[in-house]
Amino acid sequence: MTFRVKLSLHGRLATEGLLARLDLWRSPHHQQTCDTRLPPAPELVQVATEFWDLWASYPNLRIKVKGVQRQLPLSLHRQQCQLAADRLQTLFNNWLEGESFREITHEILRFSNPDDDLWLSIATDDRHVPRLPWDEWKPLKSHRLAWGCCPTSGKTPPIQARSAPRGLVRILAVLGDREDLDLDPDHQALQQLSQAGLADVQLLDAPTPEQFFDALRDNQPQVLVFAGHGYPGTSSRSGQIGLNLRNNISVENFSHALEGAVQQGLQLAIFNCCHSVDLAEALHRSHLPAAIVMRASVPDLVAQHFLKDFLTHYAQSRSLPLSLYEARRSLQRSSAQYPRADWLPLVFHHPLLDLPTWPDRSHSEADFQSWIEPVSPSAARPSSDQPLRQDPIQKFSQEPNQEISQEISQKSSQELDQEISQKSSQELDQEISQKFSQESSQESSQESNQKLNQKLNQALSPENNQRPENNLQISPKVSPKISPKPWQLVGQSLLATGITIGLGGIIQTPEFWVYDAMLQQRPLELQDQRILLVTIDENDVAYQDRQGWRRIPTADGGLNSLAPEALVKLQERLATLKPSVIGVDIYYPWPLTSAWQKRLWSNPRVAGLCKLADPTEDTSEIPAPVGLTRDRVAFSDQASDSKRVVRRQLLAMAVPQSSQACQATYSLNALLVDDYLKQQRVAFQSVGDRWRYGSVTIPQITAGAGGYGWFDDQGNQLLLAPRRADWVRLPLREVLQSTDRIPWTGQPNPIVLIGNIQASSEDRWKLPGGQEIPGLEIQAHGISQLISAVLDNRPLLQAIAWPHKLGWILLWAGLGAGLLAVGQARNPQPRWCDRFWIGAIGSLTVGAIGMISFFWAAWWLPVVSPMVAMGLVLLPVPGRKGCSQFSRWLGLVQRLPKRLLRSS
Repeated sequence: MTFRVKLSLHGRLATEGLLARLDLWRSPHHQQTCDTRLPPAPELVQVATEFWDLWASYPNLRIKVKGVQRQLPLSLHRQQCQLAADRLQTLFNNWLEGESFREITHEILRFSNPDDDLWLSIATDDRHVPRLPWDEWKPLKSHRLAWGCCPTSGKTPPIQARSAPRGLVRILAVLGDREDLDLDPDHQALQQLSQAGLADVQLLDAPTPEQFFDALRDNQPQVLVFAGHGYPGTSSRSGQIGLNLRNNISVENFSHALEGAVQQGLQLAIFNCCHSVDLAEALHRSHLPAAIVMRASVPDLVAQHFLKDFLTHYAQSRSLPLSLYEARRSLQRSSAQYPRADWLPLVFHHPLLDLPTWPDRSHSEADFQSWIEPVSPSAARPSSDQPLRQDPIQKFSQEPNQEISQEISQKSSQELDQEISQKSSQELDQEISQKFSQESSQESSQESNQKLNQKLNQALSPENNQRPENNLQISPKVSPKISPKPWQLVGQSLLATGITIGLGGIIQTPEFWVYDAMLQQRPLELQDQRILLVTIDENDVAYQDRQGWRRIPTADGGLNSLAPEALVKLQERLATLKPSVIGVDIYYPWPLTSAWQKRLWSNPRVAGLCKLADPTEDTSEIPAPVGLTRDRVAFSDQASDSKRVVRRQLLAMAVPQSSQACQATYSLNALLVDDYLKQQRVAFQSVGDRWRYGSVTIPQITAGAGGYGWFDDQGNQLLLAPRRADWVRLPLREVLQSTDRIPWTGQPNPIVLIGNIQASSEDRWKLPGGQEIPGLEIQAHGISQLISAVLDNRPLLQAIAWPHKLGWILLWAGLGAGLLAVGQARNPQPRWCDRFWIGAIGSLTVGAIGMISFFWAAWWLPVVSPMVAMGLVLLPVPGRKGCSQFSRWLGLVQRLPKRLLRSS
């Protein structure tokens, strides 16, 4: 019996630790047992990264690596890999045996039986957690343990999860780029399934993207298998697979075809190629129930064995976890050549769907067809134009009406308008009555048919000029009033919202204009007396040179703005103020003598700078000050928009793999704020990705929030609300020349920031509105914003998140469509002035709500996007006349049975 365990891990393993939640299932009972917090394990993350990096240099991998040559002999490389695996396994189990994790292990063993098959589902958004060897969890090794990963949350899939399909399984097998690979064993393993009558296998060998998309869409596979070359992803895109020598595609390239295949029954995808784990997130967005991917580069021999062994066990109607367990165990025979090859396969599944199973062949293909074909919406409920129950004449006339409607649908709107205009309403009525009488004669007896024709002739006789007032009149010159259907309003609103979202990059600029204008209209504020800026300009640099203090040369050929002698004397002078913390916003990457290092960085309240490497820009990293401990080093990077405008404050971020000399995870302003609030005895908590100081939770901004389009939202970021006040500044020379005490009248134990403000410095940024300021003041704004929010209840700006933003835009698009529908009910063709006033009033209302939410509630709501969506809805749609004529024709057909009933 399978005992299911779900372990949800929120947070960052390398930096802040993880919040763990354990859920246990023994079908059908659910037992939620414990919640705990796991400490950070940076060493474990580092060792795991080193181990998986060693796989990249193995020969015969299913990946093409250009410009990389293996420098070590194979035997030595294999030995290093084995040592790294042993060290990773040891550190992993030491982490699991910690006090926090011990409770989780105890609960699993307490509720499970020794003979249970154990399925461990790990829900996490941390990319380091799936790289750990969960197969080696020591206390659980007595079970047949299989595990997989899923995101911490998932959107409800468009089709409800159903039981396993029954019948012959359809497999779409794609053999990609064969260069340097032997894919024949993969082909043979798939052919054996087909020859054994276990599956219907369609093979694509080196297909073009179009052939692959068509097969995925048209063949309705239940299992997709890809074998070939794989390529790792980056921070901006997912991984890729090589279909042939010329075409590499990512999941985003065939997402629509994949979603269609999922809706038609695709349950499992196997990507038997290198780095296919980088496809997992994109596969999850397509609502695929499960995918088997490889966590790193995979040797060709390992890939061949895994596919054959997994399909062998899975086709025996074993569960997916058990099949994966057996296939992983069989890979241990390759451990001598490829250490821990059984760690490579990983199941990535949808958190809201059950794992697929191989169907029982005792059922027919018809059973399987009934499983995959969705129920038509029209079959599920009657349309709004038909009553739930029909009277006898309506029931009798249903088929003729359908045939007449079919004839009408085959004619173009122009032909229909011409035909209507050439015939009078009496002639039209006679034609329809003749058609009706011919079809009804086939269903009724001859006697009833004669009676019915007599009544029709009496009712539709040309001599009968006196018609009832409610008889239908058709005249091409009269345009009846047409009220749009609800689905039409919804369709218009969704279309306008989709176009607006697609124009997000263009609309972002006017959204910034509105946001910047509102920021500048906030009331003036008092100076923050807790912050002191010690500035260095051209005069201060000249003063140091006159004193004979040697400034250190920089990499660009210039000289540093603050000499070591000046920094030492400055710290001695600042000691009279007893500062709570000192931030040096100047790079000091140069190696100095041990005596100078001790004099510069011996003060535990001093924090220094380094610069992280940015792989997306042509900028190199700047090392941290030599002699300063790692917990006192912060990065200087800013989260800026175009033209170096700073609207966001970057608090923390993961260290890029390309950054070696700078390992800081916190920005300078975040590090100083944390030190200051600790001295103020304010408690700090980290809940998931959010920070909490006392009772104040620091809100985050993510891509697409507020008026933003898409931006790099890595790390912890929030909106920056600059303080509308000047800062207390003291020039460096004034502080050093003071003989008595520093002229400081602010609060005791201030935060001191030391930085360069020269106009020629590259550390220059712009505030919203265009004011250019040095980076030193940007740091001061970030520090003041957080401290004032915690200690003075100054509100922090928040931006409406992307899903709510989508609903906000859709709301106003729907409101515009609704108001236009009201106008069409009175006038089928509203004038331009009517559309203008609807748009003008709606835009003013959106703007007013946006301003109220910003100034009163500190919430940033987009205002331009709803205006654009409403404007798109209010645009006139061409061809309305033809639609109107067609609607009147259908109205005649639908009302004819009622006329017959009245005549009888």
